[in-house]
Amino acid sequence: METWSSIVTAGATTVMALITGVLAGFAWLQVTSARDEAKRSRTLAACEKYDLDPFLDGSLRRLREAHDNGDFRKDPEPFKHDVLTLLNYFESIAIGVKRKLYDVAIVRDHFAEIFQDHFNEYLGPNAVQTGWFTGKEFDRYQELCRDWSQGTASLLKTK
Repeated sequence: METWSSIVTAGATTVMALITGVLAGFAWLQVTSARDEAKRSRTLAACEKYDLDPFLDGSLRRLREAHDNGDFRKDPEPFKHDVLTLLNYFESIAIGVKRKLYDVAIVRDHFAEIFQDHFNEYLGPNAVQTGWFTGKEFDRYQELCRDWSQGTASLLKTK
């Protein structure tokens, strides 16, 4: 009888271990799924700021008007704060991508052309020479722009 009891106990222990393993796997899947969803939500919220943040919107409107009417090329100094606001925002997005806080595919879909256009306007070789930058500022944003324009993926690896 003791042998039969040992066999039943061993079998029950094995079944419980299997059930515990399945439950742990399911919990891991749920946690991973929740983490991925939170990352996507964080990314979308950060990207939405480009369209919804009143300070950023004001800067973008002033800069667009200044570019359209030629004021920026004539005298960029009055627009320095607006340029820095925009580039700081882009740098924060690039840092989030590099630290894997943001979903790179969503950021790329939302910003690839926008990043490149603003990079060319303010940091590229044909940008108005303002003397504001040494080339070392906004390094993660610049790296992301270079990667996207060259089709490389140093910051774009998602896994």
